Amino acid sequence: MLLLLLLVGEALQVVVPPRPVQRTVLYGVPPRSPRPSMFYDEQKLEVQLVKKHGPYNDEYDDEIANVTRRLFELRMRQSQRLPVKTHEFKMLRKHIARLKTQKRLDELRALGHDPLKRKPRTRRERRQLREKERLKEIRRANNRERYRLNQLKKQQDAVPFAEVS
Repeated sequence: MLLLLLLVGEALQVVVPPRPVQRTVLYGVPPRSPRPSMFYDEQKLEVQLVKKHGPYNDEYDDEIANVTRRLFELRMRQSQRLPVKTHEFKMLRKHIARLKTQKRLDELRALGHDPLKRKPRTRRERRQLREKERLKEIRRANNRERYRLNQLKKQQDAVPFAEVS
């Protein structure tokens, strides 16, 4: 957009507003295609998941012991007035907490509990959950009736496999 200013006693001047700055991503060049860094490497994700959920309890204990030992060594160095990187204290404490948390989650999963499933806290949430389960049972009963399925036997009523054959 051009603005023309006519000043008395002077020549005609053309004033141009500054160009708007174009948003650029890297080195002043706008992206024309998706970059590889925008997509996750699936193999890398799988390796990270295996690392996260991989070790068994004994390996957790070994890792926790190693990190605890390292933390103790850092504290000893600090008490002896030797050079210490103080950010390592926080990192090691957090690492120990993560390992203990993961160990506990694995133990709960082994027992058949879902530790990440949020339990209803308020009266309203508990009522909604009961209603949802009641409707689910009604739908199951309707499906059994619709498809003429027999009522499911309970565990004590079930006939052992050896007696059937």
